[in-house]
Amino acid sequence: MGRIPEETVEAVVAATDIVGLIDGYNIGLKRAGSAYKACCPFHSEKTPSFNVNPSRNSFHCFGCGEGGSAIGFVMKYENLPFPEAVKKLAKAAGIVIAEDVYDPKEAERSKIRRRIMELHKDATAYFHRLLLRSPLAKGAREYLKGRGVSSDLAKKWKLGYAPESGAMLSGWAREEGYAENLLVEGGLLAYRDENYPGRGTYARFRHRLMFPVANDYGEVIAFSGRHIEKDQGGGKYVNSPETPIFNKSKTFYGLDRAKRPIIKANTSIIVEGQLDLITLVENDFANVVAPLGTAFTELHAKILARHAPECILCNDSDSAGFKASERAFTHLAKAGVDVRVATMPPGEDPDSLIRTHGAEAFQKVLDEAKPFFDHLISHAAETQDLSSIKDRVAITDHAASLVAHLGDQIAQDTAIMNIATRLKIAPEQLRERITEARKKNHYQEKNARERAARQTTRGGPPGYDPSTPTISAPPAEFSIRNRRVAWLCRLALTDLGARKWLAQLDHTNFLQEVPETELLLTILASGETPSATLILKLDEAQQRYLTALQFADFPPGNVEAAFLWLQEEQLQYRVDALKAAFDPSALEELIALQQMVNEVRRARSAIKLKI
Repeated sequence: MGRIPEETVEAVVAATDIVGLIDGYNIGLKRAGSAYKACCPFHSEKTPSFNVNPSRNSFHCFGCGEGGSAIGFVMKYENLPFPEAVKKLAKAAGIVIAEDVYDPKEAERSKIRRRIMELHKDATAYFHRLLLRSPLAKGAREYLKGRGVSSDLAKKWKLGYAPESGAMLSGWAREEGYAENLLVEGGLLAYRDENYPGRGTYARFRHRLMFPVANDYGEVIAFSGRHIEKDQGGGKYVNSPETPIFNKSKTFYGLDRAKRPIIKANTSIIVEGQLDLITLVENDFANVVAPLGTAFTELHAKILARHAPECILCNDSDSAGFKASERAFTHLAKAGVDVRVATMPPGEDPDSLIRTHGAEAFQKVLDEAKPFFDHLISHAAETQDLSSIKDRVAITDHAASLVAHLGDQIAQDTAIMNIATRLKIAPEQLRERITEARKKNHYQEKNARERAARQTTRGGPPGYDPSTPTISAPPAEFSIRNRRVAWLCRLALTDLGARKWLAQLDHTNFLQEVPETELLLTILASGETPSATLILKLDEAQQRYLTALQFADFPPGNVEAAFLWLQEEQLQYRVDALKAAFDPSALEELIALQQMVNEVRRARSAIKLKI
């Protein structure tokens, strides 16, 4: 009978949301603190004693003693043998099972994984000894001292030092009985030329402060090496590559210590750096984790969702930190995690803030953390002009692309009303843009799946992980979504008289406030330049767009009607904005706003009569 590989079973358990699985059998699960409870489906009882723990991915009944993993639940509840239960869950998780009949090659791979685990345990001790005792590590010790990390703290976190000389590491490995190819497989060494291994190896970590990275059970599976000197070559951090025991796309630094505190606090805190994390934990902020120098992934989000329903992002307050928070939000929102963003003071990170101003200062930052969309709009207000229609539309489109990632309808409706009120737009306008954003997201995800399938068929590039495909946007193309603006572009391009009529109007300020009119203004500024010559002066994407626009299907009409049509649309936009700005608690202001709305409506009616 075929045997299901151990790592496949582990992958199935890890990929299965045990709460969602058991809740799907309609046994009445209800949240109870960090766990879930129900009356046991395996024996009769009136008081719930059946518990499901999402962080441990397990269940247990304190009444009858039944317990285990998701596989065990399916076996017991559906009376299935182990292989069938695994297959059922694997199918639901999209995992392909490749059974083997005690394949010697698989046994060898398991042996290699165990040896790599042993290698990392011993390497941690080796790097740690160097940090504490070696004269070569003097710079590393001075660096830690300057960052407020004592010798006792370095011992507690098993920090280490990787020497500049790769020969030292290789010599230590030989003495410990570790072959060179095992160090390559484990990511401590790398071939100078992967196509010609005989040309030798080099140490991946050289003259770096070493942070051991542990799995959920506290076993070291990788390293993160930080440079010690500012002018040191290479990146600020160098992390272990993908290995048989390490996948950085689903690993957090510090999660082995933070699991219970996250569950207790019902919130996780995400920071950027390892020293930030250590400083926070040592100052009683224990529910904190850090990704390992990689983009925040869907797997990261799912891991956090199993432990707590909320997270606080503590990225730097610069542009890069803001973008990192947005990227993390897209995955966390899909996983159903409520996201808040803590705004760090300019130039500060959690480590420097606590060392300079104390733990109370960081607690204040956490207390003032804003819901993600409040943070988004506040940032927009600081960097863009919210009184400008054009800027407000651009912000609306961007916000819609992020709201589109929310899976929960209540969360989505709350976000829509919040954004609409802050931007003074009609909720319906935002919903339309969210629908468009969802279509785009669907296209991107489909594109990513197809590309992942092609790469999997070819074996994929070195280090490729088909479980975490990179999602890329469709090829960039220029387009004008507003058909009224597009119609005016087409008229100005194809009819010189229409272009002259538009150019002589006092419309500059009006058009500059209308989104997507940049190309129209370029056409009007060209004077009597022939269309063919004008098109050639534009970039390639705009050339393709205008060429196609000349053959597009538009209703018949003259340029004055088209222009009034655009004016009407913009007036309607102002009406919707005024409606969204209503505050029922301020009667006088409401009366004044209603008068403004009536004036706008009369102006709009006059335009309709003129058309």
